[in-house]
Amino acid sequence: MIPFKKDILQQALIKLSSNHFLNTTSTHFPSKVYNQLNSSGVKNVTSIERDCLHILFEQLRVLDEQIDSLETRFLNLKNSTSMNAASEMASGTLIDLIASTEVCHKLAVSIIQKNPIAVYGNIEN
Repeated sequence: MIPFKKDILQQALIKLSSNHFLNTTSTHFPSKVYNQLNSSGVKNVTSIERDCLHILFEQLRVLDEQIDSLETRFLNLKNSTSMNAASEMASGTLIDLIASTEVCHKLAVSIIQKNPIAVYGNIEN
């Protein structure tokens, strides 16, 4: 799912360079999965894994919110100022969102490989 989001964002950035806006809305990460892991008290999940999962989920949640609101923000800015100003805002936002997908990917891979990133710098005994 994360590589798909990154691909859409990269395509939108390319389209924007030719003054076209590509809607970036995509499927959201299912919060049900995270909520089940977090609330069920899964005993096989370490505190480092739980922290990493929490940060990953929050990154994905914010990423989805930003992606979903980008078109509205773009159109509002374009209508109130100029296409150039709207394009600059959208380009900067898309670059930031692409960087966010890279962070999410690293966190997800670390969990899948059973070597979760210690996001708070904690060391488990």
